[in-house]
Amino acid sequence: MNVKFYTFNKRRNSTKQPTGSGTTVSCVLKAPTSIHDPVLELAGAPNVSYDYAYIGDFGRYYFVRDIVIETNGISTYYLTEDVLATHKTEIGNMRAYIAYASTGYDAMQIDSRIAVKTSRTMAGVASADILNNEGAYYLTVLNNRGGGGASGFSRSYQLNEAAISRMCEWFGDSTVMQSLRNYFNGNPMDAVFQCIWLPYKLYPTGGTATTVYIGNRNNVSDGYPLQSGQTLGVVDGWPQATKTINLTIPHIYSDFRKIEPYTTAFLYLPGIGNLDIKLSDFTTKINISVSIEILTGNITYLIFNDAGALVQSAIGNIASPCAMGKENTAGGKLISSIAQLAGGAVTLAAAAGTGGAAGAIGMAAGAGAALSGAANTILAANTHAPSVTGQMGGRGSVLWPAISLTLVAIDTEDPDAANYIAEKGRPVGDVQGIGGYSGYVQTIDAHIDCDGSAEEREEIESYLNSGIYYE
Repeated sequence: MNVKFYTFNKRRNSTKQPTGSGTTVSCVLKAPTSIHDPVLELAGAPNVSYDYAYIGDFGRYYFVRDIVIETNGISTYYLTEDVLATHKTEIGNMRAYIAYASTGYDAMQIDSRIAVKTSRTMAGVASADILNNEGAYYLTVLNNRGGGGASGFSRSYQLNEAAISRMCEWFGDSTVMQSLRNYFNGNPMDAVFQCIWLPYKLYPTGGTATTVYIGNRNNVSDGYPLQSGQTLGVVDGWPQATKTINLTIPHIYSDFRKIEPYTTAFLYLPGIGNLDIKLSDFTTKINISVSIEILTGNITYLIFNDAGALVQSAIGNIASPCAMGKENTAGGKLISSIAQLAGGAVTLAAAAGTGGAAGAIGMAAGAGAALSGAANTILAANTHAPSVTGQMGGRGSVLWPAISLTLVAIDTEDPDAANYIAEKGRPVGDVQGIGGYSGYVQTIDAHIDCDGSAEEREEIESYLNSGIYYE
């Protein structure tokens, strides 16, 4: 029979077919022989440049596996079928679950084949200050001026440093103390319910300053009464400072590595400290609603994702109690009980919502077992960070009065590199026709429909499921 021989460079797991007419050589089959692995005898010295062949009578392409020089002037060529080139048309027409490909891939699917390193890259962004360094004192007392609404049975004032200093001097006057002792028929300090310092000045401008009264006495200090009816920072008689912060996430990666477990993140919240968050809950922004309860120092952070879903909360306290010569009760507990007399305190419950954007399921190397491993990775990343109630009181919170976001990304092999994509592809995760792709293609549990032997089918399917180059 006539056989076409070629000098042809190609990968064993490629569908590439030779171009050109090749060199036609007359030869005989060495009997008995195999269609899949034929043995050919050619007269004369061997041509060692022949490394590929096409046998038209069989309609199949072959690799030259070996050449043996016989003693009688005959050269024996041992061939093995190139099933991918032979059945290239059927392979291109078949549909299969594409795990990886060099084209048409989804960069947001996890590629667990990439190597990870021990080094890390960090990025961060901070908000404007939500606290102010000057701060203010907030005094809650009992007097004959009537309840202020804001603190129930008592009246509360915002005072500056000078006003607190004058009050200390005033309390040191024995006539004042005696007058208050007579008025209360007891310890005049019992009329001072609480004095705290906050790193937040509710009335930096505006508001109306009035003289502070304790019992029936004017202590000649000016303060801003916190009462219902004042509009600056007062919500229904309960003085609060509220702000909305929007942080744009400084993503280090733009693909599946932008979320857990490849990239993790934490928020620094004044009064709380560092709070772990789940990047998979967010897309581009983290939206934070901040509320400071002035009479208690309680600070509440409600964290929303891009779609406005509440995904996390944190509650702390930024008050610094001021010693008054008697046991100090935690501000939050004391004022909460006072506020209940005026209709009840606002309770902000901790919430852990859902609705975050989760990354798509990725494919791992190999077949079903590795695919399951990648799925487990993304499912683990789809858990949510807990809401917390913390305590970082005192004046130290003014040292860093801004909300800041820090991202920590594990350095990895670059899956965006052209060589990586050409040689290994990236995740597809869809049932598609193989002919719609080019370059590297790897399937999962592929089954070809072709005119061929069982051996050829098994070999083709094995190649597909371990990765081929469709070219």
